[in-house]
Amino acid sequence: MQVESVAWITERKNVLMGFFFLLTLLAWIAFVDERTKRPWRFYWLALILYMLALSAKTTACTLPAALLLILWLQKKPINRERILQIAPFFLLALGMGLVSVWWERYHQGTRLALAPLGPIERILVASRALWFYLGKLIWPSNLTFIYPRWTIVSTRPLEYAWLLAGAGLCAVIYFGRRRLGRGVEVAAAFFVATLSPVLGFIMLFTFYYTFVADHY
Repeated sequence: MQVESVAWITERKNVLMGFFFLLTLLAWIAFVDERTKRPWRFYWLALILYMLALSAKTTACTLPAALLLILWLQKKPINRERILQIAPFFLLALGMGLVSVWWERYHQGTRLALAPLGPIERILVASRALWFYLGKLIWPSNLTFIYPRWTIVSTRPLEYAWLLAGAGLCAVIYFGRRRLGRGVEVAAAFFVATLSPVLGFIMLFTFYYTFVADHY
């Protein structure tokens, strides 16, 4: 699904962002590990690596959520101290995210990309997009550069099927967490959080043509 990241030099930012994103997570895991000697070295390393990830692509702005999920997965307390440690990551993400939104809105000509869509329609787009990406992740067939842009009509009951299916899956994961463990919950939360910038709530230039793309 990431052919563009390899074939196009302009999409090499995905590779760079992913590389530094994962290194940031590894540094954070080392920092919160009680067995690590001089853990603050890894904290500052994680912060530097995160700045590099954001410099490559601002989609990395979702990383602070991943840091919290790591703490929760490892059953570590999410207290005031941990929140303060994550705060610099959040501020970096917020700053770069706002710059990207401003750039997309005023320099990429995206102010009207989603103008006809109200809050309900955007939620419907997001719910359908999540299932689209999950499907392509499981079975990456019929890939294409531009997928047909969906026509979302909030008055049609069938449009809510994706949303209801998503709510049902969340219920299954939640009520089955004792058997499934925290890993499934964390994976699902990370999947949604990572895709959140491209689900239709923030205007992107590509939404003129399609609501989904393989390189996301």
